[in-house]
Amino acid sequence: CHLCPVGEVKARKKAKTSQLKQAAAAARRGLGAGPSAEDRGDGCFWAQPHKQLCWRDPSGTDAALLGGAGVVEFRAALVLPGRGAEGPPEVGEDGDLEPLLMPDGGSPNGLPLAFFFAGLGEKCQESILGRYQDWAEIAPEPFVLVAADRPPGRWWFIDDESAWGWLSGEFRPEAAELVSAWMQELVGREGIDPDRVGMFGFSAGAYAATELLAKGSVRLSGVGLGGVHGHGQSDLEGVPAKRARGVVEKFRSFVGRISKHEGVPWMEATHANSDQQSRWEDASRILGALAARQKELLCPELSVRLLDPEAHDSAPGSKKNKTHHDYFKAAFLRPEFLVALLGGEAPEAPGLPEGLALVEPQDDWEEAGPGAAPRPKPPAGPPPTSLEVEKFSASCEDDGWEELAFEIFREHGFVIVLGLLKLHQYTAVLRDCERAAEAMVSQERRGNRGPGRYSFGVASSTGSMLHVPSFARHLLDSAGGTLRPLLDSIFAEGDDPGFMVLAGGGDFVLGDVRTHQELHSDIQVSRAQNRQLPPPLLSVNFCVQELTQHNGPTRIVPGTQLKGGIDCDTEPSEWRCSRLCPVPAGAAIVRDVRVLHGGTPNMTPRARYLPSIEYVSKDLRATNRKDKFPPIRGLPLELYNKLSPEVQELCGEIVAHA
Repeated sequence: CHLCPVGEVKARKKAKTSQLKQAAAAARRGLGAGPSAEDRGDGCFWAQPHKQLCWRDPSGTDAALLGGAGVVEFRAALVLPGRGAEGPPEVGEDGDLEPLLMPDGGSPNGLPLAFFFAGLGEKCQESILGRYQDWAEIAPEPFVLVAADRPPGRWWFIDDESAWGWLSGEFRPEAAELVSAWMQELVGREGIDPDRVGMFGFSAGAYAATELLAKGSVRLSGVGLGGVHGHGQSDLEGVPAKRARGVVEKFRSFVGRISKHEGVPWMEATHANSDQQSRWEDASRILGALAARQKELLCPELSVRLLDPEAHDSAPGSKKNKTHHDYFKAAFLRPEFLVALLGGEAPEAPGLPEGLALVEPQDDWEEAGPGAAPRPKPPAGPPPTSLEVEKFSASCEDDGWEELAFEIFREHGFVIVLGLLKLHQYTAVLRDCERAAEAMVSQERRGNRGPGRYSFGVASSTGSMLHVPSFARHLLDSAGGTLRPLLDSIFAEGDDPGFMVLAGGGDFVLGDVRTHQELHSDIQVSRAQNRQLPPPLLSVNFCVQELTQHNGPTRIVPGTQLKGGIDCDTEPSEWRCSRLCPVPAGAAIVRDVRVLHGGTPNMTPRARYLPSIEYVSKDLRATNRKDKFPPIRGLPLELYNKLSPEVQELCGEIVAHA
């Protein structure tokens, strides 16, 4: 990734240090004496981990409605790698905050945050202080760990904490909403990176995590589940007759709730099929519902780790592990787990042993019965693509990738650059695309580029999306910095850049759009401008989701950048299958906009997004053509000031100085 000059990094670190010192001092002033202190929301909530904090819903939710549980009690600590024996740092007014910053050369965008939810027998003090040494030993980087206490009298969000409460109690959605609001508020605090927020839980805490995932109020980079439990049970095995009423119905309602979650970039579940507290018969259905939804949303598959007996924390059947439920450490105390939870590289999924499988909703237990109508068959998929995607790809993690990418681009007019965005980056951009689309799409789904197809730039009042922080931070700055050597080669102009940033935008196609978009070129230029290199206008389209043959991948015809328009009646038949797929999330399609391309049907229920950054050549800029110039100043000065110098020099004409 792009490395800022040393002076630039030091300046940013100094500014971040000042911010964190002020926040820590404010937090220290805001914490009162006694075992539980009011969390006033005015500083680093992780500043004093030995204090039990109390968060109250600022909206004034009636505590009586919540059964007396109108507050969230929690603890938080800054976990520093290698600091296990010393315990969590107590940050005071003059504390040394240098270890809290990102490593030299990185961008100090705040600390990652992980929410943990424990089982019934564990308090948040034990989760934070009792396990601090374990967390510090495996921490890949500094991060904030937060754990809440289970509400009194509750089985988390079920209103009965008795031994049979998970069967006899009722789900209280307002209790889950309270905790969800608490999480949202902490994520928005100073010093936290909102793009790197993970959530994990064990046993009853894993149940809590699934309910919160279903709420969808917090954008998560990863979710971890260990020994997951549910509300109710999928059958009546082992259930006393006097407690059997409504048990299966509650379980089905619970599965129905979690099967509508909004998807996450990474989700892992660890379980033991001999677990007697959290039965595999139930867990396989809970995980099956989560996995089916991930698949429906075209999110990465749920990774399931099924533990062998020797992998438990203690021997199954022993005094400490009578119910085969002791595998918290095996589930979470792994460096690769924290890396993936906080938006990093995901470990390889091991797969389930032969003979075991997840049970998706309606696979068996939720069928309407013998007389039920068969489920409709999914629509037939399009024919396979005729493009060999590997032939047009270069990975930015390989040595010499810039030269390979340039040669591909020069010959074909486009190149796929793999690995350009990290998981937390493309996830943040995807969420902002979804928010923008929600505001743009009417009930009629008319589109502004054909039925069900939309352009972000056309719909934006600024003609650009660079006012959205994730676009400026991840696409323009981070990815743009990495791409700079390739862009310099494409627009070669001596020592000065032969190009500038024009705008940020992109397009999306809604789910269940069955029509093609005709092949077209995005710009027509004069004969003098219509030469192979440099291209007059370049678009970098970012894959924030995997492009598959089903979700509307771009149809593109290599080597047609000088062809101009096309008569649809004379289109060669082989061009109809020239689709860019599969392309993994995190890749970018660097494209001369003159290359013939078009949209294809999206046969999935979820919209497909391709946000972009556009670059214009000096030659085209010099024409001052009225449909392009002067460019709209759509990049706020506040975001411009956070860009690296080499990206700033390309943005002079699009900064909104006022």
